[in-house]
Amino acid sequence: MKLNTKQILVTVLLILLSFLIIRFLKIPNLRVIDYGISVTDILINLILIIGTLYCGILSGIILSIIAPIISFVISGGGFIASIPAILPCIMLGNIILILSAWFISGKKNELNLLPLILVGGAVLKYLVMRLLVFSWVIPTWKTSLSVIQLNSVRNMFYIAPLFTTLFGVFLACVIWPPLKLFIRKF
Repeated sequence: MKLNTKQILVTVLLILLSFLIIRFLKIPNLRVIDYGISVTDILINLILIIGTLYCGILSGIILSIIAPIISFVISGGGFIASIPAILPCIMLGNIILILSAWFISGKKNELNLLPLILVGGAVLKYLVMRLLVFSWVIPTWKTSLSVIQLNSVRNMFYIAPLFTTLFGVFLACVIWPPLKLFIRKF
């Protein structure tokens, strides 16, 4: 699993794009609903999927790990600073999503199966993140958190990760087929 020069360049550009999205779109006015579903998170999920479909699994894993770190650094830590175990949960969830994209990429019926496989990956990402946060992170860090912090974590991982990932999947399913045709021309 090596990246060629073009894949490295595209991965770096996607990391830069992730940085710009996280830096400049992370404002409260861009929340879709009150459960923490933000345009930023939707676009990051889109970047993870497109990056994996275009550059492969290694690029997807790199993006899955770097994007949450960028968000953590830019946001000044937020609640992740008080509960650092959430960061690896987010990374693992992202990796699960990109594994579903990688599984289908390049297959004969890729465009037909893409929505189904990615929706399955989104649901699996949500279930794994929810399981980890509610059965490991919250019980482990419960004593060191205030009630407000605890409720914030519960609300953030209640349904938001599923919706943001599904919106990202929807955008990827709309954008990838014409993008793939455009890429083939060059």
